[in-house]
Amino acid sequence: MIEHLSGLKHINIRNIYVLDNFLTQRYCSLFNNKFKKIKFYEVNILKDNIEYFFKNFKISYVVHLAAITDATNSFNIENDLFKNNLGSTKIISRLCEKFNAKMIFISSTSIYGKNNSIVDENTEKKFLKPQSPYASCKLKEEDYLLKRFEKNNLKIVIFRFGTIC
Repeated sequence: MIEHLSGLKHINIRNIYVLDNFLTQRYCSLFNNKFKKIKFYEVNILKDNIEYFFKNFKISYVVHLAAITDATNSFNIENDLFKNNLGSTKIISRLCEKFNAKMIFISSTSIYGKNNSIVDENTEKKFLKPQSPYASCKLKEEDYLLKRFEKNNLKIVIFRFGTIC
């Protein structure tokens, strides 16, 4: 995604800041990127003061990807997963509100679970059947963000992506 941004000449992107704890070791390809306006910071959203970045870098948009994403293993680490995923979503959304940044939240199609009919973003909540703690947490995060949108006018877009192999 970041590499393709360099080809979008009509969009004025000053900088992209990546805040990550780098625990998954999936970031190596980012360092050979042609897009030179990207800066990396090793932080833990739950422990470090990320408000610093909002204050000092005038953040306009946040793409929130921070999450433990191992759905299969989420049964073994349910408490840690909820603490990390929902906790980071709460922190980031509050900062987006405070600094008037727009938030893009990446959810998951796993919240649909197994259904006999076609499901999409308009499917009623009663038909959603998350089948893992990971999926349940994603649904809870969506609910939390939508409430903040309704009460506090959080500027939010939610995408439900499928699993990428």
